[in-house]
Amino acid sequence: MPFIRVSVMTPHPGKEREVSDLIDSLLALYKGHPGFIKAYRLEAHPAGGKTRMGRLSMWNSEADIRAMAGTERDMALQSQLKLFTDETTHEEYAFEAVPLAD
Repeated sequence: MPFIRVSVMTPHPGKEREVSDLIDSLLALYKGHPGFIKAYRLEAHPAGGKTRMGRLSMWNSEADIRAMAGTERDMALQSQLKLFTDETTHEEYAFEAVPLAD
């Protein structure tokens, strides 16, 4: 079953562009990595009233994303991301995608 990771955060005021660019860099890094399936940058819907951003990535397994998260480049981008976001708002979620029964 595919493994899905969702990360959400709130950029510091005026730092939305930097956060968006760093998220895009992370998603580009994922492409071509073993086990990677698909990824999306998440932006707050205007009706939500908050400036939340994030990313959603899908992997063949949890081991695949753990291997990615252990790379120097991923850790460097994650560290930069923390400079531009309110760390108290950073949330990580993990899911297994379960197919519907036929």
